[in-house]
Order: sequence, then structure tokens, then C-alpha cells
Amino acid sequence: MSFGWLGKTLLIAALALAVLGSPLPAAAGDALKADHRGLRYRSPQGDVRLAFGGRVHYDAAWFDDDVTPISDDADFRRLRLALSGRIGDDFSFKAENDIGGTSRGWKNLWLAYGGIKHLRLTAGNLVAPLSMEQQQSSNTLPLMERSLMSALTPGFLAGVQGRYSRAAWTVSLGYFTDPIDDVFGQNNASGHGPVARLTFAPIERRFRTLHFGVSLQQRSLDAGSQLRLRTRPESGLADAALLNSGAMRNADSFVAYGLEGLWRYRSLWAQAEYVHMDVDRHAAGNVQFAGSYLQAGYVLTGEKRRYARASGLLGGLRPDSRWGALELVTRYSMLDLRDADISGGKGRDYSVGLNWYLNRNIGLSANYVRALLRPNRGGVDESVNVYQLRASVYF
Repeated sequence: MSFGWLGKTLLIAALALAVLGSPLPAAAGDALKADHRGLRYRSPQGDVRLAFGGRVHYDAAWFDDDVTPISDDADFRRLRLALSGRIGDDFSFKAENDIGGTSRGWKNLWLAYGGIKHLRLTAGNLVAPLSMEQQQSSNTLPLMERSLMSALTPGFLAGVQGRYSRAAWTVSLGYFTDPIDDVFGQNNASGHGPVARLTFAPIERRFRTLHFGVSLQQRSLDAGSQLRLRTRPESGLADAALLNSGAMRNADSFVAYGLEGLWRYRSLWAQAEYVHMDVDRHAAGNVQFAGSYLQAGYVLTGEKRRYARASGLLGGLRPDSRWGALELVTRYSMLDLRDADISGGKGRDYSVGLNWYLNRNIGLSANYVRALLRPNRGGVDESVNVYQLRASVYF
């Protein structure tokens, strides 16, 4: 493992500050503008607006495992460039590619239409609406990685989706096929089917929120497709999937449903989800898997995380002080990949993290994960300690 990661990250941060903090030449006029939201362009008539942005997540991780050798590492977790914009009042688009992270390839690549009140129609490569956690931006995740439960959720898929949003509730419905680029551990075996999500926030005020949601995915698998569910111990740099169902070659289809809840009061928040999957197999009985998590956080410096009504998601926070904002987070997550002849293991992770948001564009995170596998994919009890750090630049 190389310990030059800190120097690289500081260099990236310095370059980002130089770009975001330097005014553009006067000749650029009002058409071009650089600020915390990236480099933005607006046509003289105002009918075309473009924004160039990106995110850099650089991680370092150390592992202490009593069974499986996992190498300490430092690398880019994400290195994404994005071009987004609006055309007229009704159309918007985004093209985002990870050019150097641990999961390279196209991420967001879509065109959206918003010309109908309360309705947004999107086509392309986007995050399917199963699970609240999966739809949260990696820039605003409370901990460095999503929970073990995310192995049961699809992440990015290619398809079409409609989302209808009102003051207290949202309905999302889409039909999806394979993603443009595969993502490690997601349940996106080759196939197609609908995904839907319904959210309701009976309480939504400036300082408090109460949110509930349900979601459903049905996916018919293509002939010869292999459904495989697996996950690392909540570290993107781990080189071993300690929970792994193996390839289920006889799977025909599956149904997954999710339940979600969110509570927010000033600087304190809590979020929980449960996902259950039922896999239909030919020449074999059905198998069922489940995952869940409960996480909570407190912003020590008094700021609050925002709640996005239109999407029904917990967002990030804005530091009020020149010294930034500090947030303490903890989580329990579980994944069970054992049923009938499938022995993918059962894991429980206990995590704690500290986030320091220096400003709107730069953040530092420190996480500790205690992973208990009872048993792992090989039928052996295993324990893992994960210590990891992240430096983030996003614009």
C-alpha cells in the first residue's frame, strides 16, 4: 500500500479550490460562471444552460480479518466527470462517467422532460427507484459506503421512469432493462421489468420530517442469465466479497420489495430500510433473501440535513461556519443470503463514522466497521475490522 494518498488528495483539493475560487475573465461576461456548483454556461437568450462538474472520492482502507486475507489499499473510489444542463423550460439532461474509480463506466446518462406540472419523465441510464439509500447521492451518504442491504437493490439500470410529486407524497414508476455498465454486487442480472416506489411524508417542516415509503421490483431474467448477489464488508476497496450467493443459473425471475422510514429533527436524524427478495427458479424451489439497516446521525455543529420533497430523499447539509460542519453517524446493517441450497452467508455490520464538511465542495470522512459473518460464504464464522478514510471534492 502506498501512503502517498494524502498528498494526492490535498493536491486535488487545492486544484479544485483554485478553479472554483478564481473569477473568470471579464470578457467571459455573464455567459460563463465558476462557483461551488462547477463551471456553468448560460446562453444569451437563457434557453440553454450547461454545467460541468464532477466528484473525486479518494479512499484509504486498512483491514484486520481473522479468516480471509484482505489487502490494505488506497485508491480512487470515484473519479467522475459530468455534463448536465437544461434546454428551454422543459428538458434537462445529464451525462456522467466514472473514469478512474473502482467502478468505472457510465453512471447517469439520461434525458428528462418536466413540462407537465408535478410530473417528471426520464429516459436513459438512471438509478431505479428501489430503496431510499440506493437513490441518495454518494456525495451525501452519511457513511462512506452503502449498507449490506444494497446487494439486493439494482442501482443503475437503463429504462424509462415517471415520477409524480406533490407536497407530501411521491409516486415513481419505471420499466428497466440492463444497465449500460455493470456494477459490482448489484442485483442487475440480465433481464427486464418494472420498478415502483411510493413515499409519504405526513410531517415535513423546516426543522422536522417524518417519512415512510414502500418500493417494489419485478424482474424477468433472460435465458442463460446468472443472478448473483454479493457484497464487500462495507468498504469499496476490499478485494473480497465475504457474502456471495454464487451464480444462480436456474433463476427465472425475482420480486423484491422494500420498506423505508426516515425521521429528522433539527440536527438529529434516523433512517431505516428493509428489503426482501423472492427468487423463482426452474427445476428447483424458490429461495428468499433479506437485508436491512438502521442508521442515525447528529450534526455536532448545529446544521441540519435537508429533505428533498420532490424525490423523498434525505440530502446533504451546508456548513454555517468557516471551520465547516461535523457530523457523527452510526449504523447497523444485516444481509442474509442463506436459503435452501444457497449458502451465501449471513453478515452483520456495526459502523461508526465522523464527517467533516469543510465547505460545500470538500469533505473528509473517517469510518470504522466491525463486520461479523455468522457464517461467511464458505460456512465459516469470520470477523473483520475495517478502518477507512476518505477525502472528497465535488462540484
